[in-house]
Amino acid sequence: MKVLQEYLEALAECASIAPPQRQERLLLSYAELRFQRKGGGRCAICQTTVRHVLRVRAEREPGVVLEYACLCHRCLQAERALSTRVVLSLGQAQVTYHGNLPALLPDVN
Repeated sequence: MKVLQEYLEALAECASIAPPQRQERLLLSYAELRFQRKGGGRCAICQTTVRHVLRVRAEREPGVVLEYACLCHRCLQAERALSTRVVLSLGQAQVTYHGNLPALLPDVN
């Protein structure tokens, strides 16, 4: 079970990493273990193949929340650019990205 060995090594390595990066590393390591055991999925937006199946919750403007079963890397980055907050989750574990939205350009009309 080389896959399980790699997952356990990732757990051991995370002991010395700062908490935010540790949570992300553990989540992605577990997602990789799940991929090796069960396979991947499809992006909810563009239908491309996804290796790490993680639920995504994107909060855009107040009151607008979008939820996806999983997103490919490109669609995830687009959601991060458009949203004020994006949460990746797998069971109880989650990683939160806070958006760095640039100021919108004013209308030139």
